[in-house]
Amino acid sequence: MRTWVVVVLLAMSTPALGSPGGDFAREYINTLSAIEIARQKAAADLGTTANEKLASCIRGGTAQQLELDSSAQRLREYKLPGEMKGIPNTVADAFTARSETFGEIIKSCEIMVEGPRKGVDYGKVAANVPKLNARLDFIDKTIFQGSPIVMMALIDEKPDANGKMSRLNISCKEKVDLIRLISVSFSDINKKNPTYIVGAAQMMRDWLKTSKHTCAPAKL
Repeated sequence: MRTWVVVVLLAMSTPALGSPGGDFAREYINTLSAIEIARQKAAADLGTTANEKLASCIRGGTAQQLELDSSAQRLREYKLPGEMKGIPNTVADAFTARSETFGEIIKSCEIMVEGPRKGVDYGKVAANVPKLNARLDFIDKTIFQGSPIVMMALIDEKPDANGKMSRLNISCKEKVDLIRLISVSFSDINKKNPTYIVGAAQMMRDWLKTSKHTCAPAKL
């Protein structure tokens, strides 16, 4: 709960970074954080009986859907220049696929919690849930593997004098702000063998910390 409060307060108090790439990266980080917080809450709220677990499935899945749908919509609104133009929709598509999978999981749990109904193959419904969880895991892996394209959104498309893409489109302060946002948004950011979602945040933080790209001039 404390982590969630810190993240909300930070999001409310931190102004937009000012560059399209920086603002997009911040939205992406906030989305990853919201997903992980919802996952942790669902795990803590799992319950012990079959009905409690099914109710938790519905609550947790609905929370994930709400976060994913609103985040995907916001991500699609970002306008990045040049070859980066398609990045927001590509990233949003992964979150939309995640939301749709949770929608199917919720339906399965609702059918099970309603009790016996004529014509319903409950064995088939129950057998489909592990398949949906496997699909969810695959989507999370895709999000993790696709994180570098978000980092690309922070690189200035204009080559330097040597023809290399050696500059960022955000200032050093903006870069530090992104690193700080990641650090406070994930309670287990330093955990070994993290979930794919936390791993995506780790990857971005580590790249920001070690990147040799030159920062853009600070805006006055």
